[in-house]
Amino acid sequence: MNTQEINEKLAPLYGVIYAKSLAAYIRERTGAKVVVGPGEPKTKDYDPERITVETNENDRVNGFKMG
Repeated sequence: MNTQEINEKLAPLYGVIYAKSLAAYIRERTGAKVVVGPGEPKTKDYDPERITVETNENDRVNGFKMG
């Protein structure tokens, strides 16, 4: 799965205020093993099984990145 496919699968989450509880839903929909939310630590290496949640200044989801 690539970043575009992930963003399509998770499109209903755009605009939602991010909460850690969304991580389980994201893992379920995408098969990702790791979901990193805003402000959470992560390594700099590329991990194809990790999804990073991007948010705006109001903590609303505005994108997802693989790796």
